[in-house]
Amino acid sequence: MNFSSKNFFLLLSLGVIVSIGLGFLIGFFSKDAKKIDQTVVDYYSKLIRDYDPKGLEHLINEVNAESIRSYLKNITFLPHQGGTEMDKKSADYIIDSFKEFGLDHHEIFEYDVLLDYPDEKKFNNIQINDSSSILEKTYEIDEPTYDPGINPVSKPFLAYAKSGSVSSDELYYANFCMEEDFKILVNQGYNVEDKLVICRYGKIFRGNKVLIAQNYGVKGLILYDDPFRAAPSIATGLIYPTGEFLPNQGTQRGSVMVTDGDPLTPFYPSNEYGYRIPDRKLDDLLPKIPAQVVGYSVAYELFKLIEKNAPVENEWKGELNMTYSYGDRYVMIGNHRDSWTLGSLDPSSGTAVMLELARVLMKLKKENKWSPKRSVMFLSWGAEEYGLIGSVEWVEEYLKKLQANSITYLNIDTMIKGNYSYRAYASPILYDLIFDVTKSVQQTSDETVFDRWLKNDPNLEKSEPEISPYLGSGSDHMSFLQKVGIPCVEQYFARDKKNQYFTNMDSSSYPTYHSAYETFRLVDEILDPKFETFRILAIIVGELLRRLSEQLILPFNVTRFSTQLQKEYESFRSDHKVFLAGLDIHLDLLENSISNLTYAAQKFTKRLESIDRSKYHLVRMYNDQLRNFERSFLDSSGRDRNAY
Repeated sequence: MNFSSKNFFLLLSLGVIVSIGLGFLIGFFSKDAKKIDQTVVDYYSKLIRDYDPKGLEHLINEVNAESIRSYLKNITFLPHQGGTEMDKKSADYIIDSFKEFGLDHHEIFEYDVLLDYPDEKKFNNIQINDSSSILEKTYEIDEPTYDPGINPVSKPFLAYAKSGSVSSDELYYANFCMEEDFKILVNQGYNVEDKLVICRYGKIFRGNKVLIAQNYGVKGLILYDDPFRAAPSIATGLIYPTGEFLPNQGTQRGSVMVTDGDPLTPFYPSNEYGYRIPDRKLDDLLPKIPAQVVGYSVAYELFKLIEKNAPVENEWKGELNMTYSYGDRYVMIGNHRDSWTLGSLDPSSGTAVMLELARVLMKLKKENKWSPKRSVMFLSWGAEEYGLIGSVEWVEEYLKKLQANSITYLNIDTMIKGNYSYRAYASPILYDLIFDVTKSVQQTSDETVFDRWLKNDPNLEKSEPEISPYLGSGSDHMSFLQKVGIPCVEQYFARDKKNQYFTNMDSSSYPTYHSAYETFRLVDEILDPKFETFRILAIIVGELLRRLSEQLILPFNVTRFSTQLQKEYESFRSDHKVFLAGLDIHLDLLENSISNLTYAAQKFTKRLESIDRSKYHLVRMYNDQLRNFERSFLDSSGRDRNAY
C-alpha cells in the first residue's frame, strides 16, 4: 500500500467513527430533546453567571457582633495549647459548629509530631547566689491571675529550648540579641562565651535570638519584654487588668525553633508512612542552650546586678527605671486554633470570625443568596505556635492536589491588634480586590474602611493605603505562598499610628502577646466592647471570600505584581549599585526580565478586558492563567526537596 492510500484509509476510518458518533449523539439527544436542552442551558448559564452585587448587603445584614462574641467566649474559656486535651476539645467544638452550619464536608486530620511542654509540677526559676554560692534569692517564673474564674494556663516557657540548669558568675545584656548587638559587645571587649546573657524581645524572631546567642558560645539566654514597648511609662494606669498593657510579671511564651513544621519529618507529612529523622540526629536540629522568658520585674532585679558596669549606648536603653548595661478550584480561609494561653487575640479572634462566616455563608447559600462557583474550605490548624506544624504537615501531604486546584488562601490569625483601622499584608495581585472591598464597607456613618485606612497608613504617594507584600513566614499562610505558590492575605485591625502609648511597639504586635492576660475580658471590656470591630472585619473577610468564590473572572490584577517588582528592583539597584559594580556584577538581564514581565502583564490585562464572557472555555483559560501566575515564581529545582 502506497503513502496516499494509507492516508485515504485513515481518513475513511475516521469518517466512519465520526459518523457513528454523530449518529449516536443525535439519537441520544432526540429521546428527550427539550428536557436535555434545558438542562444544558441551565448548567451553562450557571457557569457564565457573575457574582451577585447584592451579596455584600446580605453579608452586612447577617453578620452578628453578639454571635462573634459568643464564639470568642466559648473558645477562650479554656487554654488550648497545641496537642493538649483542651486543644482537642477546641477542635471538636469547631467541627461540631461546622456540622451545625451545614458545611458539605468536614474532617479532622491527625499527625504524629514532636511538641514540647513545661513541667507543670514545678516552676522554672532563676537563682542568685553570693560569691560563696549561698542562695540569696529565687525568682519563680509565674504570672499571677487577675480575673476570677480563669482556668490556669501553662507556666511561662520557651518551647524546644534545651532543658537543664546552667550557672555563670557573669551576666551580660545584649540588647535585642541580634548579630550586630553581639558584635558591639565583642568590640567593647566583653567575652560572652560560656556566660549568661539577657536580652529583650523585638526586632527579630525569638528563635533567631537563641540561635545567634548559641553561635557566640552563650551558655544560657534570658528573654523579657521591656516596658519600653509593652508597658511604656506614659501608660501608667492602663496596665492589665485595667488596660491592655503588660503587667510586670507578664511573659511572652513561644517556640524557639527556627524551622517550620514537624522537625522530625522535614518536607514530608508526619503520618505513619512518612520518613522520620533518627533520634540520634535530633539534637542537631534543636536549640543547644537553655532559654527562659521572664517578666520585666525579674529583669529589673537582674539588671541591678550589672548596674555598675559601663552604661550602654542610647539605642540599647529600655524603660526599666534603672541604668542599662550591655475541587474543583478551592478558595481557602484558615487560622490556627492552638494558643499558649487563653488566646483571645492570638488566635481566637480569627477563629471566632471564621465560625461566624461559616454560619452566615451557609445560611445565605441555603437561601439562594450566595452561589459560589468554587469550593470554599474552612481550615483550623493545630500546633501553629510550635512552628506552623498543622498547616505545614497538611500542605506537605496534599501539595500536588493543592497546586493543581487552589486559588487563594486568606489567613485570619490575630484579627484584633487595635480598633482604629484595617491593615493588610498581601500578594500584589490581590491589592485591587482588597481596595475595592474596603471601599464598599462603612466603618462609620461618614467614613469607609478604605477612608480610615488611607488616613492611618498611606503609601508614599498618599494615593492609596499601604499594603505590604512582605507576608513573611510568621503564620499559616507561609506554606500556601511559599510551597503551593498561591496569592495570600493576612489582615487585621491596627492601632492609630498617632497613639502615643505605642510609639515603641510595632503595629504587628501588642503588649499582652502570648501572656496569661490574653483573656476574653481583654476584648470584651477593653479592646472591642461592642464587638463592632469584629463585625466589620467579618464583613470584609466574608466579602473577599464571596467574590473570590463567585466572580466569573478571578479578581486578580497581574500588573500590580510587575509594578511591585519594578519598585523592588529600583530600590535594590539604588542601595547596592556601587557595591555590585565593584564586583563587576551587572543587572541588565534582571532589568530586561522585569520589563518583559511588565509588557506581558499589560497585554494580558488588555486582552482580558475584551473577553467574551459568554464563552466559558475562554473564561476558564484566562482564569487558569491568572491562577498559575504566582505559581510560576516557585523555585522547582528540587533543592532540599522543597519548592520556594
